[in-house]
Amino acid sequence: MTFKINEYLNIKASRNENVSIPTGITVPEPGDAKCPVVVMGHGFLGSKDEEFGFYANNTEVKYGYPSIAEELGKLGIGTIRIDMPGHGDSKDAFVNYTPANCASDLQDAYDYCMKHYDFDPARVAYLGWSMGGKVGPIFVDNNDEIDLVVYLNPAGDNGNNALITAKEAGLDWAKLEVPAAREGTVYNEFVAENSELKDAVMSFEYFKQVDESVSGDLTKKFAAKPDHKGLVIYGDRDCVINPTTYKWMVEESGLEYVCIPGMDHDLGLETDRPDFTNIVIDIAVSFINRFI
Repeated sequence: MTFKINEYLNIKASRNENVSIPTGITVPEPGDAKCPVVVMGHGFLGSKDEEFGFYANNTEVKYGYPSIAEELGKLGIGTIRIDMPGHGDSKDAFVNYTPANCASDLQDAYDYCMKHYDFDPARVAYLGWSMGGKVGPIFVDNNDEIDLVVYLNPAGDNGNNALITAKEAGLDWAKLEVPAAREGTVYNEFVAENSELKDAVMSFEYFKQVDESVSGDLTKKFAAKPDHKGLVIYGDRDCVINPTTYKWMVEESGLEYVCIPGMDHDLGLETDRPDFTNIVIDIAVSFINRFI
């Protein structure tokens, strides 16, 4: 698809003047003078484009499924996507990857893009995957104009309950949190061995913030507001997020939900199941288009 704007830039972070936030922006064409926009938050070890091209397909590799950015663009909807600290093209240290820093960077990129691009402030949605479902509620709670959210396999309840089963994804709480609390940081061997990130040091502040997080309460607060819409998409074979998380989110928040039988945490991306990936994209994009 052809966009009016499909570009990448670095936006200065308010939390540290020496940090830049790699940001991808798409503006569809043709379209209204001001178009709706979706802010996207990736998961742990992900990126604004994902190594699978899930959000923007900004690689030479071709995949068996479209990207969400492209599919939204066909419907006249733009996107704002960032690399969280230490991820993707970010030059920030991985040790600065915390929910608070991620939410702050999302806010900085959002504020900049809403000022410099033709995005309609009355039509804004947020989409978060995995840890993007832990960070997202913080960001959304700070922006009253956002009345639409979509969470994909989100770590979306309070505290660390969602992630205590995430050992296979590099977040082994029992192994990592104790030494992090003792030393202030911890070397994550999984990150070093299973990702392209050269920096595998995590801070105790990450674990502390997740332990103390109230993302579930923030989502309940969001869902209780008139005319607010939300959707949780998850797989019943997710072996990363604690399954009680989805049960809690569905029962406590009242958000709409779709459970995809047989799908695990990676939405079919790493397991070479484009059928799962296409289902997720179709449902997410259709939901956003219906309400934005």
